Amino acid sequence: MKVKIYGARESMKTVQHAEGTAQTVDTLLEVNGSPMIAYADMAANEQGSYIYAAENVEGDKAAVAFTEGGAVYYDAGNDVFTNTDNTGANKLCGIAKEAAAGGDATVVIDFNASLGL
Repeated sequence: MKVKIYGARESMKTVQHAEGTAQTVDTLLEVNGSPMIAYADMAANEQGSYIYAAENVEGDKAAVAFTEGGAVYYDAGNDVFTNTDNTGANKLCGIAKEAAAGGDATVVIDFNASLGL
């Protein structure tokens, strides 16, 4: 899923990793079982930075409601944010910054992949 990140990239927390497939900047994916965001465009197997914590990340969401401060999970199978862990299949990845109705297309979160570890 392509996300929008509002804020300074310098304040984001990153980890180095080489993913087996090419990545596009600001794309959310699972890296070793944890949701991460590609910091830049990277070729397959290229060592690069992946964001594991950033404020004000907006992404597509399932047709569910979010409350401000509520838990946000990444559903990799459907490539959306959701409000349920689906018996552990979805990964906790942040906290909703604001409420979002079931009909809204996106939600803004404080992204932190380390919450699910």
